[in-house]
Amino acid sequence: MKFKKIIPYNLKKILPILGLAGASVVTSCEKPSPYEPAPSEVDLYFDYYRSSTIFVKLYHNENDYEYMPSDLVKYYVDHPDVKNIYLVPSGNWGSMQASNILMDLRPGLQSALDYSPKIRGKGDVQFYPGSLLQSDSLWLVQNGWTVKSTSQKQH
Repeated sequence: MKFKKIIPYNLKKILPILGLAGASVVTSCEKPSPYEPAPSEVDLYFDYYRSSTIFVKLYHNENDYEYMPSDLVKYYVDHPDVKNIYLVPSGNWGSMQASNILMDLRPGLQSALDYSPKIRGKGDVQFYPGSLLQSDSLWLVQNGWTVKSTSQKQH
């Protein structure tokens, strides 16, 4: 008799708990969708040493080369959900000389910018005062970057 009184009392508490546990097991077994929509805006970071995320230098021979957008840039340009691709510099560019900017950085970035109207510059580029030609500074600003001077030169 005592046994009959204990079971109905415990069932009143156990049944809702079992129901919640069962519902949580069912929802935890559902697999997430393999398709995740692409963002409408993408930031691609590059720095003095890792510009290959934005552009690559293709050599035809020792003195003949061209700059091409990277495969990552091409991937996002071809993706229909991506509306804007921002090229964002990171780090300190104080050790870069004006000749390197004129010969490598600017033509490489230009190749990426010319590849698609989706691509723009964004963020700050910090150079040591005097290491950037005025024409390069204006070009960077016209394409969306801001130019700032850094207080110390890195070696």
